[in-house]
Amino acid sequence: MMKALTLLLSFFVGHITYAQEPVKKHEETIPLKVIDTLYLKGQIDAFKSYHKYHDAGTITLVASLLSPISGLVPAIVFSEIPPKPSNLNCPNMELFTTSVSYYRGYTDQARKIKNNRVWKSWLIGLGVNASIAVLAILAQH
Repeated sequence: MMKALTLLLSFFVGHITYAQEPVKKHEETIPLKVIDTLYLKGQIDAFKSYHKYHDAGTITLVASLLSPISGLVPAIVFSEIPPKPSNLNCPNMELFTTSVSYYRGYTDQARKIKNNRVWKSWLIGLGVNASIAVLAILAQH
């Protein structure tokens, strides 16, 4: 076992004392996080079934093709708005309406999917505009 030299300062007495103390290992047991299977099932079902995010992505793409700055506005707005319940296309409505965990997993994953699509559309518009700008600069030289 390793021992560490510990410097103990005694302000009351006014001198320095050296003492040998063993170094204690702090072994913490991290409890395993219990995975909620209904939450996970909701996420998987959203990944398989949620496909009605195209309007937000298309509007963001068109706006960002006009200008990346103008495309930033719908990207921010659409990423803040959760998916509409009518667009969720949930395959298991009974579980969706009765289980909070399943509902939370499905809606969280659907929102992630929508946000990823919106920001990818904005990045595509940004890339197209940057490419056009680079080509215009190269064409002038």
